[in-house]
This record gives sequence, C-alpha cells and structure tokens, in this order.
Amino acid sequence: MQYVWNSWSDGGAIAHTVSPINGGTYTASFTLIQTNFNRLEPPLLMEGGELILAYHGLPGNYYALERATRLGDPIDWIVVSTNVAATNGMLFLTNYFFDLENYFRIRQAGGP
Repeated sequence: MQYVWNSWSDGGAIAHTVSPINGGTYTASFTLIQTNFNRLEPPLLMEGGELILAYHGLPGNYYALERATRLGDPIDWIVVSTNVAATNGMLFLTNYFFDLENYFRIRQAGGP
C-alpha cells in the first residue's frame, strides 16, 4: 500500500525546518487517510470489440495492463496497454486481446 502526503496541519510546505530549543524533544504525528485507489470499474465494450478498463490509481503514476497465456512458472507477462493516472487518479487501459485463455493484471510501471 502507498500513501500520498497531502498537507501539514499548519498549512506549511512539505519541507519544514525544525531547530531545537534548549535540547528539546520533537514528536511527529501522522494521520493516514486511505485514498480511493486500486479499484477497477466494470469494462466498457467498444464497437470494435476491444475492452476499455477504467482504473483508479495514484495520480501521476504509470500503470500497465499485462496478459499471460498461463500462470505456470515462469509467467511470461506481456504489456498490452500503458497509461498515466490523471490528477484524480483515473486512467484508462485498452485490451485488444480476445483469446479466452488469457490472464490479466494491472501493475504500477515505470514512466515513458
């Protein structure tokens, strides 16, 4: 699971300068709020037969839709489609492969 920093309670920038006064002790408290990511919407079937998958990821992160023809060892994952999540986390991936014996996964991937 990944978390995304949103803001400090004092509204300051992500980088804060902290200086000790008389050898004091500092305590940092964090509140973790789960965002609405890692969720797949029902696919949309297009006229050409391809499936459009709407996925909620982390904003600005790249994702890949991959397929494999079997799940034995080793698994050969083949990239089908890649995209980057928008600022709201939404991205769309297209499946052009229609063989019944395919297995699919969505994973976070490197950039372009």
